[in-house]
Amino acid sequence: TPATSKVAQLQTQLAVLDKKFVNRWQFLYRYCDPQQTYFGMTYDGATNVDELRELTTPYIFRRTKTDVFKTLPKEFHEFLPMEIDTALYDKEMTQLKKEMQTKYLSEEEIDERMAKFESLSYTAKRSQIIQWIKDFLELNDKLVVYTWFRATSNDLLTAFKKCATMVNGETPTKDKQANIDAFNTDPKVKLFIGQIASVKEGISLASADSVLFAELGSANSGAVEQASNRLWLPELDQKHFSYYYAVGAGSFEEKRIKVLQQRARMLSSVLDNNEGAQLFGQTLSEILEK
Repeated sequence: TPATSKVAQLQTQLAVLDKKFVNRWQFLYRYCDPQQTYFGMTYDGATNVDELRELTTPYIFRRTKTDVFKTLPKEFHEFLPMEIDTALYDKEMTQLKKEMQTKYLSEEEIDERMAKFESLSYTAKRSQIIQWIKDFLELNDKLVVYTWFRATSNDLLTAFKKCATMVNGETPTKDKQANIDAFNTDPKVKLFIGQIASVKEGISLASADSVLFAELGSANSGAVEQASNRLWLPELDQKHFSYYYAVGAGSFEEKRIKVLQQRARMLSSVLDNNEGAQLFGQTLSEILEK
């Protein structure tokens, strides 16, 4: 996948292949929907999509699962509303907004601050997540739990150390595959805890058919999709997958989920000529608008 978050990510790669794309600022202004904000210019969207798709056709070849395979496992997506202390959440958000007004922050810095801010959501919903995992494992054999923050994955491993294994940014390279194999082959290891950035590519967690995203942090739509696909192996006759998302009710996470889906549709319109692509299942808007 040449871009996982923004159309702007394509420019550097395309510039190597065609001199028409060498001028970065021209690319951003022509194809990335420049917007003037209080904090400066942003280039998070997509404009002149038909023209960009025509120009990039000789260089981008991407086939999705639906293009290659006639049948795919059915997917079930469910958002799990978690009650949080909204008064505390609003207080923290107010403080963050004040900081943004007094300091110049780039879009990347703002996104990073938002991700750190979201860690408050995990703290607020921690006990509910742990109870949900316990209830799930009483009735099911295996579960994958994805986190964004290293501290979250360490915390969950402590809570489930008797039946869990983990891979995060602190896991030694020599132990990474051993931990993955233990989850896939040992019936006593029922829970795999993975930090999204460390496990979204190049591994298989095919012994499970269910995933819980405990938090999304600053993961982009491509990272979420890649992590979700770790369960699927084409050679196995897998019938269905279930994806659950622990979302702090009334929190910034709800807004971020909508942004992630919008960006997934935007990128798919450029890369796949498919404006109807969805992330988190087909009923995201209906779920969040209830």
